[in-house]
Parts: sequence; C-alpha cells; structure tokens
Amino acid sequence: ARFRAYGEIGYAYLMRSALQEPWRLQVGVEHEADRFPGIAPVGYFASLDAQTHQENDWERSVALKAGLRFPLRHPGQVLRAGLEFYRGKSPLGEFFQARESHLALGFWLDL
Repeated sequence: ARFRAYGEIGYAYLMRSALQEPWRLQVGVEHEADRFPGIAPVGYFASLDAQTHQENDWERSVALKAGLRFPLRHPGQVLRAGLEFYRGKSPLGEFFQARESHLALGFWLDL
C-alpha cells in the first residue's frame, strides 16, 4: 500500500480578465494498494484533492475519487476505474466564477 500527500501554491502572472486574481492553493492525499482483499490481483485507490482560489474569495473546491486498479502487461501500467465526486469552482477557465458539482464514472490509464 502506498500513501502520497502533496501541496502547491500557484501564482498566475498573466490574467485575461480584471475579475481574475492570481493566487491559488492546492493540497491532497492519495492511497493505492496492489491487492484488494479477496479479489487478487485487482487493487484499489482513493484520493482527496482540495483547491482554493483568490478570485473566488478562497471558496474550497473538493474532488474525491475511489475505485479499482487493474494491472496491465507491463510493470507499472495500470487501468483504473472508479467514481469521482466534485464540488467547487468550474475547472473550465472561462467559467471561473461559476461553481458546479458532478458525479462521474471514470477510466484512467497509468502508463
């Protein structure tokens, strides 16, 4: 099993609108395991990501992901399938003042 934690401070030096502001903060944690109890060789993953942006008065955006990991032929390559829940600032830059929520089924290929 593996745990990772990360953090980032960002500053945008070129803004396309007077309504935008440059600072953002991001933190997250991830957990992966190569084996899910009782379903070898399938593993699992879970993650939490939180971001906040100055241009949105530091309102929090949160993404949660969880699912299964399926190993592929080459070491380190994995197909992940899972659910993602997101609530927060629209990830599309032109809609930076909008907030949205979604629940999505996702497939990710880790090469």
